[in-house]
Amino acid sequence: MVNCEESTCTNIQSAICLHCLRRLCSMHILVHEKIISKETNELYEQIDEVAEQLNVSLQHIHTAYEESRQKLNTWRQDHIDKIKQKHTEQYQKDNLTKLEDELTQRLIKEQQDSTQLELNGNKIDESSVIQMNSSQQQYTNSQLLATNRAISSPSNQTISTTSPLSRTPIKRPIMFSSKKIVKYFKNISGSDDQNLEDYIVKDLHSLSHVNNIMLVFLSLFDAWHSRNLSTVYNDQSLSYHIKNLKKYIKQQEHQLTVIAAIQVFINNCKYSDSQSNTMFTNLFQFFLTNECITKETIIDWYKNGDYYGYEGFQKAKLWAQSFFKDLIDNPL
Repeated sequence: MVNCEESTCTNIQSAICLHCLRRLCSMHILVHEKIISKETNELYEQIDEVAEQLNVSLQHIHTAYEESRQKLNTWRQDHIDKIKQKHTEQYQKDNLTKLEDELTQRLIKEQQDSTQLELNGNKIDESSVIQMNSSQQQYTNSQLLATNRAISSPSNQTISTTSPLSRTPIKRPIMFSSKKIVKYFKNISGSDDQNLEDYIVKDLHSLSHVNNIMLVFLSLFDAWHSRNLSTVYNDQSLSYHIKNLKKYIKQQEHQLTVIAAIQVFINNCKYSDSQSNTMFTNLFQFFLTNECITKETIIDWYKNGDYYGYEGFQKAKLWAQSFFKDLIDNPL
């Protein structure tokens, strides 16, 4: 009979580990199974951390790409405008030079015709010839001046140097939460408060402030409500963390980002219109009561939400309709 391969064990083997093919007794196979399970869970956690890092890195790359593309478009438009301006200036110069040559040729021809008439026996008074030549010169000069003014006038330019105004494209926003931040938000004992602060300030510093806010509040909402438990809401998590999160909401743009996070989160839940309406109303009222968003910002989002670039606005507007009506009918 084969003994257990554990060094200090003399029991007869009763099982073989299919992972490492070790032959172990009934007692040590259970211990071995716990070790393998623990190592597997640790590996899963490492995989989750790497996946999260990859998501953040991907967002960094996309942000850098959009910024570079915008700079390239600006550089391209500037050079196109400069080329158009140079073309217009050269066009004016070429036309003026061409007209000067034509008028000069006309003047020379008229002088030649006048000389020919005199040689043919026509008696022309010398003073009349001088007067005629002087008039011709004045006429030529006046034609040159008029042409110069006409070409220089903006209304007669054939190529415009003014490019049309265009709205700056909205960068693709962050649309996911962070498992690590969700874990911190679920803890309301205070033991993870400093970890949460450090992660937001240090680990997410390379994101824009708006994307940072979006990532943080989507994580907060995942801690508040799990889609696996559609009727369970962790209101204590919202109430506990909101006092620390208010300091990140400094401008109206940040308030709009919080509303966009509400919109994205509820849209991703894919609940019925009735439940989505209730969630919208509760979250809007919570943030309004805690002075994180203002009535004016909610009105701006309700009227202009399509501009901000987050999917599902029309549905969200329908879900928020009753709250918006109450907000208008009963001003704070």
